[in-house]
Amino acid sequence: MRTPTILATNDDGIDSPLFVALVRALRPIGRVIVAAPDGERSWIGKAISRQKPLLRAVPHDSTFGCPAWSIDGTPADCVNLALGHLVGGRVDLVVSGINMGSNAGLPLILASGTVGGALEGALAGTHAVASSIRLGKADFARLKLPDATLPADVAGVVDAIAARTATLCAEIARRPRPRRPIVHNLNFPPNTTAETPLVRTTAAHLRVGPLWVPAGEPGTYAFAFSVGDEAPSPHLTDRACIDAGQATHAILDFGRLAVTTGAARADALGTADAPRPRIQ
Repeated sequence: MRTPTILATNDDGIDSPLFVALVRALRPIGRVIVAAPDGERSWIGKAISRQKPLLRAVPHDSTFGCPAWSIDGTPADCVNLALGHLVGGRVDLVVSGINMGSNAGLPLILASGTVGGALEGALAGTHAVASSIRLGKADFARLKLPDATLPADVAGVVDAIAARTATLCAEIARRPRPRRPIVHNLNFPPNTTAETPLVRTTAAHLRVGPLWVPAGEPGTYAFAFSVGDEAPSPHLTDRACIDAGQATHAILDFGRLAVTTGAARADALGTADAPRPRIQ
């Protein structure tokens, strides 16, 4: 069986200790190439840096143990550039993460640079996986510091998440190429172990609240994260799953965005009693 080629990226920057742990876990399962931003590019979705005059890819002298480039662009830039110019051959899977903070619920999914990097691969025809961890406020603040290292109590959790992500990547990478752009979106609770259940879910429909608050000067506003409330769902959602201490696997099928028949069309027309599709 052919060894799969895996392209790894993230949105927290190439030196993120969570990203380093993921690449380390991926190397035994295939040929790994790293193409990641040279600094944090969070909350940027699938943005492409069209207005930049040049995009610079610099070989990264690191302990990855595989070819690696640091790129002054977005996660989607990194994936697009790598697929077109850096890899040299077919890529079977793009994996993005491990993100500092969960990407569960539609507003976070669509804003996520982690998901955006995976989606760029999916749109190019590869399998795609995004992986994230919900962190406590203190751990999140510690890991966002320059030159942060993983505290001992977090390192074991991150290694478990990296291993769980790599196991799913090994399975997915050997499947036939997907016919539609699909992202496997994984979110892990802060107490993940090797035994934490990985549960198939759907993305929560969050009603996002205001993300900006008035600052000191009139007419200025500062970013202030807020989740909002969640619309009821007949299915288990990614957010409910993490709240219950379980890991979540939501399949984001971007090929169904233009569906105009059946339950999707009925929902769009406001038919309250329309049947909803089940998770497959």
